[in-house]
Amino acid sequence: MFWKGARPLTAQEREEIIIELPPLSSPGFDFFLLVVLSTSIATLGLLTNSPAGISGAMLVAPLMHPF
Repeated sequence: MFWKGARPLTAQEREEIIIELPPLSSPGFDFFLLVVLSTSIATLGLLTNSPAGISGAMLVAPLMHPF
C-alpha cells in the first residue's frame, strides 16, 4: 500500500495540506506569460515550417516547469 519509508499522515498534517493546496494550484502571472510565449513561438514555428520552433515552444510551455 505505502512505499518503503512512507507513513500515514496525521489528521493535523492532512488538514494543513488541504489548506495549502488551493492557493498553490491557481495559475499565476508566470503561467500565463509562459502560455503566451509558447503559443507565439509555436505559431511562428508553424508559419515558417520549422520543427526547431515547435520544439522550442514545447520547452517554454508551462507544463515543463515545476510551479
